[in-house]
Amino acid sequence: MSTNQYPGERPQKSGTSSWLKVGGIGCLVIVLVVVGLVIGLVRSPLVQRNFQQSKLMAECSANLGQLRQPLKRYAADHSGSYPATLAELYPKYVSDQKMLQCPTSGQKGAVCSYDYTRPAPTAPGNTIVIVCRHHTMVQGQPPSPIELTKGGTIITVRHMGGHTRPPATTRP
Repeated sequence: MSTNQYPGERPQKSGTSSWLKVGGIGCLVIVLVVVGLVIGLVRSPLVQRNFQQSKLMAECSANLGQLRQPLKRYAADHSGSYPATLAELYPKYVSDQKMLQCPTSGQKGAVCSYDYTRPAPTAPGNTIVIVCRHHTMVQGQPPSPIELTKGGTIITVRHMGGHTRPPATTRP
């Protein structure tokens, strides 16, 4: 009899105990269930819709970012004055008219789908110039606007179940 064995107890085989084997199988089952749930969640329509909307918001932000330079060039050519409408940027300052359209707007035939406010030449750089209101992340919530300031800053406001706003900015 070994020193680690009690009287009447069967000798253990060397290797892992049966409790460790059961525990290992239990952990494996839990991991498989969690992985299955994660895969199911990622493939859910809500997650897919949010992923697609985030992608379109990134494209829209890129459009607004590309409009910075044409607006500045227009203002430089017109003694600091901005155009009355964004349509005035095409074709001299913007070569592709699609840049004036949000990818999610669905406004067929419209020259521009963004809300544009002509700033005064003396307006500060944080004045909101262009706003896109075509992005809804959560059904029933207001759109999440993307804004471009006169200074060229892009501000994205996401409504994910609550109403949030960035720090106050000057509006023309």
